[in-house]
Amino acid sequence: PLVGGQYQQLQQLFLNIISNARHALIEKYPTSHENNLLEITTEMYEDTVQQYVRILFTDHGTGIADNLLKRIMNPFFTTKPAGIGTGLGLSISHEIVRKHHGRLNIESTEGEFTRVTIDLPAAENGEQTPNFTSKN
Repeated sequence: PLVGGQYQQLQQLFLNIISNARHALIEKYPTSHENNLLEITTEMYEDTVQQYVRILFTDHGTGIADNLLKRIMNPFFTTKPAGIGTGLGLSISHEIVRKHHGRLNIESTEGEFTRVTIDLPAAENGEQTPNFTSKN
């Protein structure tokens, strides 16, 4: 399904999520393992007002501790070691989703999994480039 928006920003959004999953998977599985994979799925989702394209990113890496989940989208907050990353990836990702009139949710259990859910408004009537403004 199509979504409207600024493709460079959407590309950055997806690469941020994929990069975080990759880091968590490599940290948990430094060698080959059957759970060392990132599953990306899409589906249509409709609430009472809008139809969305839901993109789910699920990994079985290190997960995120409960006490950190509330802070992970804050600018400059990172769970990575010093010198790895800036702590801006999820903050920027959250802002990109917001500007695209979407929603971003992260659920995780430390040591087990992380699932990032992104809902972006679907293009209406099959339009490839629905009206979109980044002035929000």
